[in-house]
Amino acid sequence: MRNKHGKIILMMLLALCILVSCNAFKGEAGLMDRIAKDYEEYYYQQWGIRTSFEVEYFYGVYDECAYVMMVGEGICTTQANRDIEVGGVMFYYRDGNSIEVWKEGEFYSLEEAYEQGYVTVESLQEVAKIQNKERYEKIKE
Repeated sequence: MRNKHGKIILMMLLALCILVSCNAFKGEAGLMDRIAKDYEEYYYQQWGIRTSFEVEYFYGVYDECAYVMMVGEGICTTQANRDIEVGGVMFYYRDGNSIEVWKEGEFYSLEEAYEQGYVTVESLQEVAKIQNKERYEKIKE
């Protein structure tokens, strides 16, 4: 009898793990959709142009903020390689696109988010590791 209950409990735990992992994936997709929709509204408010956007690169969530790079239909970036420093942390860009910080439906540049106190130097360092590695790998190709 004990063995039968153990198997049932094990199966229930396995099913719970599967459900949780499915919801986590769906949750991230839902977050990407929400960020894209919020950016469409932000872009419209800034420039008066309606277009669709999607998250081109998701750097992660740190300090309750999502770090993203957006791409929009028909939107071109024109700046070449450039470097910026935020909170003593260097970010290297290979094109005109920039990392944006999304917090509670609002978007901020890295500089603005740091100045507002929304992000820490530690989180900037983590995001810079990702961004800077990406840049150098692309240059090598």
